[in-house]
Amino acid sequence: MQFGSVGVGCVLLRFYRVTREAKYLAFAQEIAQATQGKFCIYPGAFVGMSGIGTFFLDLYRVTKDAQYLREANSIAYRVSLYQCAVGEGVAFPGDKLAGLTTDYATGTVGVGFFLSRLLNDGQGRELFLDPDFSSLETCEQAATAQLDSME
Repeated sequence: MQFGSVGVGCVLLRFYRVTREAKYLAFAQEIAQATQGKFCIYPGAFVGMSGIGTFFLDLYRVTKDAQYLREANSIAYRVSLYQCAVGEGVAFPGDKLAGLTTDYATGTVGVGFFLSRLLNDGQGRELFLDPDFSSLETCEQAATAQLDSME
């Protein structure tokens, strides 16, 4: 999400939710088509598969199209290949796969947020200013009021 197109896709989905302009959803779906099934070597959220998976969960949440949920599940499988047993749990390698990390950006926390959302059918909180899209209703109301005042 930090450098690639899926971060832009997440923003486009939020634009779509607020404005209801189909072009934003169409652009996000084009990004999905371009990134679906592609190779990625990092499991993390910012520059890895968990970020890509998060985008597909967001897209599934907006469209209810099962192909996006299937892609998120496929990504989760690929992420699981990186898990390392630690005590009674697991951890994931971080930046450059150089060691196990617990941070959100590159390590276990980012992977955990993605997997948690996946286990909850794409629902759940994410570390954005609009956790689980819940603030979007407020944004939509504010945007509508602003647009109405301009007429």
